[in-house]
Amino acid sequence: MSNEYFNATGVPATGSQVQSRPLRTQFDKVQEGFELLPVLAGENNKLVIVNAAGTALTTMAGLLTLGGTLTTSGAYGITLALGSTTALTLPTTGTLATKAGTETWTNKTFTAPTITNAVFSGTATGSLTGVTISSVTVSGTPTITSPTLGRTTFSGTASGSWTGLNASDLYSYGTSLVLSSPTMTTPVISGQLTLTSGQIAFPATQAASADATTLDDYEEGTWTPTCSPAGSATYTARVALYTKIGRQVTVTCEITINAIGTGGTSKLTGLPFTVSSAFACAPCYWGAAASAFRTLFVTVQSGSGDITFRGAAGSTITSTNAVSPLASGTTIKFTLTYDTAT
Repeated sequence: MSNEYFNATGVPATGSQVQSRPLRTQFDKVQEGFELLPVLAGENNKLVIVNAAGTALTTMAGLLTLGGTLTTSGAYGITLALGSTTALTLPTTGTLATKAGTETWTNKTFTAPTITNAVFSGTATGSLTGVTISSVTVSGTPTITSPTLGRTTFSGTASGSWTGLNASDLYSYGTSLVLSSPTMTTPVISGQLTLTSGQIAFPATQAASADATTLDDYEEGTWTPTCSPAGSATYTARVALYTKIGRQVTVTCEITINAIGTGGTSKLTGLPFTVSSAFACAPCYWGAAASAFRTLFVTVQSGSGDITFRGAAGSTITSTNAVSPLASGTTIKFTLTYDTAT
């Protein structure tokens, strides 16, 4: 078999004498073979590569250290032939995740990963974008953007930021789902939504929506009914509440006038929200009114914050007339529902 580095000629033969000339020729051929080898001085811990023709050796620029583990310095491409050629580039810093074992993800960015039958424990920080998570246990404080969660169990407390959440079938796992103060933007929840605390908190300032099917506000509180104009009227009692759900406002009022003085006698003011373009009215209870009435109503009109009294006095058969029932000692009680602009 031919060998360009050295081929033995059989000189000297075993047990024979030989002249110095053939022996020197043999040594020269050995030297020629060594001269074909590359100079490797100063190339410590580097890989030696045989060229494609198998006629020369070169060294890689990277370092190779074997001490129970394989360590590379720098970023290099590694080609794996698995039926087809796949290029794999190792990062210059950080720790590679392994298929088995427990990993800690710190400041990692995953774009559109599909994660199945995994366990997130400890502290998993970083960003998961467009992630599809199925049959996964999550804890820690991840930041997850646009995830689709299918039959996922959250153990312990899963806090952090959840943006574009699409939760599917999570209602089946309501007892094990704990989200502690998360930020969830435009979540989509398929199935039943169960609120174990029984509370939904809306912002103090309404974020109005143009979508007719979107509930964008809830508020409850008190308001102060007052004769309009207020004048010098004084009151024995004023108890008034309101509840706002979306655009709909329901107010209750109980007012007893002590002395009417120069106060208005046909209107009350103080509604918590301005009336929209829709007209609204409601019957009311009255006592010790300024005159006798067959019917008495409270009404509100477009763009107003006033309540106007209308009714029928004596034998009058219409209740559209504006009337003035307020006087010293008058008591008015009513519940009225109207729409506001937003």
